[in-house]
Order: sequence, then C-alpha cells, then structure tokens
Amino acid sequence: MYNTTCASCHQSEKFIGSQFVDNWGDRRVGDFYTLIRNTMPVDNPGGLKDQQYLDVTAYILKANHSPATPDSLSTDTTIMRGRKIGVHP
Repeated sequence: MYNTTCASCHQSEKFIGSQFVDNWGDRRVGDFYTLIRNTMPVDNPGGLKDQQYLDVTAYILKANHSPATPDSLSTDTTIMRGRKIGVHP
C-alpha cells in the first residue's frame, strides 16, 4: 500500500526515525491516527478503509519502535486518545 498510496508524497525518513520522534514523540496515538484519517491520501482524504488507516498507523508506530498493547489501535479514537506515542530519540 505504501508504494501505491503513500510513496508519491512521503519518503520514509519523514515518518521513520528522528523526524517522526521530534514531531510525534509523547503525543497521543489518537491525534496521529486522526491526522492520517482526515488528511490522507492527499488526493482522496478519508478515502481508505478504516482497517487500512489502522494498518498505516500500526506500521509507522512499529517502525519507530513504539510499544504496542492489545487495545492500542481501534477505530474508537477514545481508546487511542488515552495512549501516548512512546518513542524517543
């Protein structure tokens, strides 16, 4: 999905590594998910399936070594608002 949907606008160093940590470390997972859900892809915001948005969020968090819990990600953003993105430089 990255190659067909995300790669045209995003290079991996923008969302994996120190730039992601600087922008999102200790912020809420729900805020990150909501941003992705409401603004991506840029040519069709909100146009992916809910599971695809959860998959993208999970992939980026995992790629940045953010610890996951079984209830970490859900289309219920109330759950995600209670969890911070646990990545640090």
